Amino acid sequence: MNKFEKYLALWVALCMVAGVILSQTVPGIGETIDSWQIRGISIPIGVCLFLMMYPALLNLQVSELKKLKDNPKPIIMT
Repeated sequence: MNKFEKYLALWVALCMVAGVILSQTVPGIGETIDSWQIRGISIPIGVCLFLMMYPALLNLQVSELKKLKDNPKPIIMT
C-alpha cells in the first residue's frame, strides 16, 4: 500500500475538519456552493464524484478497453 492508501482515513478526517472550519470562517460559502447547479444537479458534487471514480477507471484492463469500441455508451455516460 502506498502512503495515500495507508492514511486514507486520516485524509478523509482532515478534509471533513477543513470543511467544517471553512464553513465557520467564510460566511455564505455553503449557499454559494449550493447555488452552483445546472437543472438541479450540483456541479461540485459531480466533480468530486468524478475525481473519486477516476482512479478506479484507470484500472481498466486492455481487453475491456477493446470492448468499448463496440459499446462506448457506459463510459460516455460515466
